[in-house]
Amino acid sequence: MLDLQLALPTDIPWRRIAVSRDMLVGAGCAENRPQRFRSSLAAFRYDPPEEYQQHPEHVVSYIKIVATIAPYAPDISALEDDLGEYVPPDVVDVLEQSLPCYGALLEVAVSPLPEDAAKFPVEEHPYFIDFEPKKREIYEAVTDTGEVLSGSASHLSTGKSATSTTTLEEYDLDLGYAFSGSVSAGAGPIGGGLSASGDDRKQVGTVKQNAYQSQHVTTSDRSTERREVHSHSTQLTQMYNLFQAYHLGTNRAVFMIEPRPHVRQVASTFIHGPRALEGIQEVFLVVVRPKAMKEFCVSAYLETAHVAFGATSSHDHSTLTWKLHLEREFDKDSQTLPEPVVWTAPAGWVVDQACGVKCNVTAKQGAQSNPTFQITDDTITASAQLLEGGSIDAEVVAYVRPAHTKNTGAAQRLFLSARRLCSCPHDAFAIGDWVPFELDLNGKNLRFYEGAMTPSAFYASRRFATAIREGMIRSLGSTRRTPHGEMPFLRSDAFFTIFLNALRASGGRYNLDEPITAHEALVAAAQVQLSERGVATLGDVLSADPRMLSRATGTDATAVKRAILAAVLRPRTA
Repeated sequence: MLDLQLALPTDIPWRRIAVSRDMLVGAGCAENRPQRFRSSLAAFRYDPPEEYQQHPEHVVSYIKIVATIAPYAPDISALEDDLGEYVPPDVVDVLEQSLPCYGALLEVAVSPLPEDAAKFPVEEHPYFIDFEPKKREIYEAVTDTGEVLSGSASHLSTGKSATSTTTLEEYDLDLGYAFSGSVSAGAGPIGGGLSASGDDRKQVGTVKQNAYQSQHVTTSDRSTERREVHSHSTQLTQMYNLFQAYHLGTNRAVFMIEPRPHVRQVASTFIHGPRALEGIQEVFLVVVRPKAMKEFCVSAYLETAHVAFGATSSHDHSTLTWKLHLEREFDKDSQTLPEPVVWTAPAGWVVDQACGVKCNVTAKQGAQSNPTFQITDDTITASAQLLEGGSIDAEVVAYVRPAHTKNTGAAQRLFLSARRLCSCPHDAFAIGDWVPFELDLNGKNLRFYEGAMTPSAFYASRRFATAIREGMIRSLGSTRRTPHGEMPFLRSDAFFTIFLNALRASGGRYNLDEPITAHEALVAAAQVQLSERGVATLGDVLSADPRMLSRATGTDATAVKRAILAAVLRPRTA
């Protein structure tokens, strides 16, 4: 007998098993509230009842991880106490600026309880039999002439219908017989005539019409269908960004979240570089474990990528205009390229290759193309295809910047901010966030530019996003990675980079150019080793590689840099 007492799908009643405790508000109307703009994690669990457990030797559980991705706002409330010196407000304003997130890695793992580890071998550990989402991509197809091809597919259920019509015509029609004739005669010479004509008007055939129409429509009850197909339902919050999952079938799952890229169909945008990630991303996971394992641990690990930029000056860029004249004389040579013209940047200036040049052609004759340019740091080389006797005159605007402000406004350091979550009842781990990995970006010419999007800025934004992605992938197996909870932000090299940029942007009020020989914290042997490595001033010490600094001084690099910061902030004496 057909069982019509099927239950409706159950909206999963999630139970929270772990949360980022440093993001919780205390009892009552607590005044000491946690940071608003920090990432956080929460884990939820649901065990379906026995009638939904279809595996005879295993138990199925549902897990939901909620990752809140937000800008990183440093907490420097204890900075002055640590340094022992007054930090001016203009420096504090720079240090407290929030840093957008440009990428995220979420890792979720399941494992036995610590006391059960010896009872279950690795092959019997819990594992993920499925999870969602698995992938979110952006496809773009653009032809040379601008056409765009797009497509989509989805699961669809419809009824069946068919309509067909056939026509057969037979005819047999008798339209009668027609005859006509004439006789003529004349006088005088004998003359006359006789003519006749006739036709049989008849059409033979058959006219037959046969029409056939058939329709087959299926009507279903959605409520009954949901009872038959679905057991549980829930909703997931998604961010409109690139998403890629890894390691299905193991006891850990890794999810990489990247900002959606700029697309070529958008001709103008004022967002240069990768977009910032911000919002809530939920992940649904199905866990299978042996029935003998009564409980298991769920851990989540979130890393967000942030970038520290160099100090930006209002005089960072400038423009220089020069006259371009290209001419090809009459000759018998079939070559259509005249001698190129090379423009050299003035002393103390370099060409900003990311901005390119702007060319306004004022006159041309016998030209097969507009001028093209090859750009280096010091020169701009112009050339064009000209016929014999052809010429081009143009005004060229070159974007230049001072040579001594190298990397001004450019990305200097990529760092990851991490936090961990675990549902084990007695697990001890660091509460809050820390910096597990840093990467030097100096020399890569990665920066944001103001104004409307240009082709060069479009490709520069993709280079920026690619560098961040490569840095995040590299961080997973890097030898420079620090253990969980060991490196807080105020001890990281990213913090000292931001601090140094804030001091440099203050107009020279601080003695960053003081030689290291005048500082007592650096012993003579360390001063010699640092000088041999190009570290000559206090500012050089603050920007020095921490491992090199530790080797040269024989002590912790963070302690050395904190001592240097205190010396720099100390008021100058006559």
